[in-house]
Amino acid sequence: MNADLSGVDFRGIDISYSMFTGSNLTNAKFTGLQVSQVRLDYANLTGADFTGARRSGFTVTGSDLTGVTGYW
Repeated sequence: MNADLSGVDFRGIDISYSMFTGSNLTNAKFTGLQVSQVRLDYANLTGADFTGARRSGFTVTGSDLTGVTGYW
């Protein structure tokens, strides 16, 4: 995808089966989402918030996870 989605608030949006490979998702909000099969490989996830998100099939290979909250 390679898009600039920095600061986007994904709460309440179904992003299942989406591909954000190589995208800038700095400070994006994934709070409370229940999603599956999302590709975040090689994305910039610096400061992204996954608090309360229920995920399955997420891939983050090679992504920048600096300052990410709620992912683990």
